[in-house]
Amino acid sequence: MGTSSVITPKVSLAQTRPNYVDLSPYQTTIKNQGSRTTCITFSAIAALEAAYKRAGYGDLDLSEQFLNHIGKTFWLHPRWNEILAKGEDGSETQVGAFGGGGGVGYIENLARGFKVPVESLMPYRLTEYTSADHPHLFYAWNSTFWNKQRRMSDFNLDPRFLPLAALNANKYYTAQSFKRINPKSVIEIESALAQGKEVVWDTILANTASPIWQPCSPGQANCPNGAHSMLIIGYDRRDPDPTKHYFLVKNSWGGGYTKISYGYLQYGYDAGYIEAIKPPQRWYELAFVGRWDMNFDGWKGTLDIYHLPGYAQWIFSKFGVTTIDRRIGTFYDTTGKAFKVNGSITGQTIRFYIDGKNPNARWDQIGNDREFSYTMVDNSGTLMAGSHKDPDGRLYGGYAKKQGLLSSMAQTPRPIQARSYLASWNTRFNNVQGTLTLSRMDNSFLSLTESSQYSGLVGTFQIGTTTYPAQALVSTVNPNEIRIRIRAILGNPESTLESGDGQLLGRHLNHERGVVAGSANYTNGIVSGFVMVRN
Repeated sequence: MGTSSVITPKVSLAQTRPNYVDLSPYQTTIKNQGSRTTCITFSAIAALEAAYKRAGYGDLDLSEQFLNHIGKTFWLHPRWNEILAKGEDGSETQVGAFGGGGGVGYIENLARGFKVPVESLMPYRLTEYTSADHPHLFYAWNSTFWNKQRRMSDFNLDPRFLPLAALNANKYYTAQSFKRINPKSVIEIESALAQGKEVVWDTILANTASPIWQPCSPGQANCPNGAHSMLIIGYDRRDPDPTKHYFLVKNSWGGGYTKISYGYLQYGYDAGYIEAIKPPQRWYELAFVGRWDMNFDGWKGTLDIYHLPGYAQWIFSKFGVTTIDRRIGTFYDTTGKAFKVNGSITGQTIRFYIDGKNPNARWDQIGNDREFSYTMVDNSGTLMAGSHKDPDGRLYGGYAKKQGLLSSMAQTPRPIQARSYLASWNTRFNNVQGTLTLSRMDNSFLSLTESSQYSGLVGTFQIGTTTYPAQALVSTVNPNEIRIRIRAILGNPESTLESGDGQLLGRHLNHERGVVAGSANYTNGIVSGFVMVRN
């Protein structure tokens, strides 16, 4: 018995897509990476700018410099045993002065929660950094010199290279989702472009001569050589001659658009595109990044915050690491001893732990030694305050400030008691700055319950030429604790002692001349850091 077969006509998949796509109307200005190895940030930012332009946000100019610098700063090396082997101050991030990585990795980073501000807040630098910019940069990126985290942070957190304005922008831009595709697939790349999605493409470099980049010739010396990242923004296969078909690419070499042949796709090693963007928004947690001078109850040190907890989780996952990312940074005491710091950052509040028994704490370990809770005092991102709890459960006041501690000019009379607070105090909380003057002892406003626990003081709080009545309660058991009510600003407390709402709750630092630190608690739920310094 004979057999028969059905022959199905072959239909080219290319026929299901247009033979010409040009997304150049959605592109922002061509940029130049200069002499630096930062093409990956340019391709990622170009994709993000195009996505926003398509969504109706116009021609944005976003910061490649920020993406490179903070991208390196936030990185956590996923092999803990290698960090551990370098000691308590073993480096775990990367140096923001150097480039390297992948453009697709950066759009994935954006889709995992990273954001960028506009270019003007952190302008791009065209040339590589040298030791003339910072002495540490005498050493190459792979030198053992960088085995210490503090050396990395010396550069990464230096405000000359990481401006405060870039950490406190009103708007940050990011991707909501991205998709990775086959970097060698004509079908997948054309399909993405036909849907209006520019493709970030990481590749090995072959011939780069105009008008169309071509693959290496057989036996061609030193070809391919080097790596690059670009943004594919279109294709054209309208010509009957397949050798004239090409992809249109936005390149960061400053010369305009580039054309690459279809055969050139053989050199691609990663590709992806942004599926959706998020509306621009504040990134309050970012303001915590930086080098802080810390003063907790008079004990001092340096807190380097170079990471936001959770931002390395996707990196860990790629390496099969299941450890929870709670890393915040490293604390250095006055002798220079390092303590890895973990915790959480939510909005304008940070909670972190310094464990003297476990200075080289893994990313997930919070310990049971000192627990800190600080909140930003204002929107400058340069001062935070609150309290810490020692292992015995006792609470103490403290604060941290960028670029130097507060100056406590006048001595609070010792031993501290209610009368010690009768003075004028420079006071700051929730973007408010004024003078608190406590002028006399007065228990008449205290409730029956309060009078059994506190001594009362009255006075005024002045902002400019406006003066408000103020009351203070000083604990009779622990006179370092003071509660201040300014009802016209903080609200009228309903349950002062239990909730703490509607008052400034501070603790006088034992080992400082005249500094009180703590939190401002409004009746409407707003909480901020609070400091007052004796005049």
